[in-house]
Amino acid sequence: MFNNPEINKRNAQLIFTAHDTIVLDSDFLCRDEVHIIDKDEHSISTVTRLSEMEGVEKYPNMEFDYR
Repeated sequence: MFNNPEINKRNAQLIFTAHDTIVLDSDFLCRDEVHIIDKDEHSISTVTRLSEMEGVEKYPNMEFDYR
């Protein structure tokens, strides 16, 4: 629905969080739409776009490439 301009006339965004990488194995998400949040030992978070991560090259295998 969010990718259909006839339904989403105001170009709304859908933002969600998940702890399971199964959502990366989707036909609806592009690598530049997925952001990975990593937290270090001091609880400081770093946000990285999946398309900017090393080794994550191909769209159809996002979950496999991320792992």
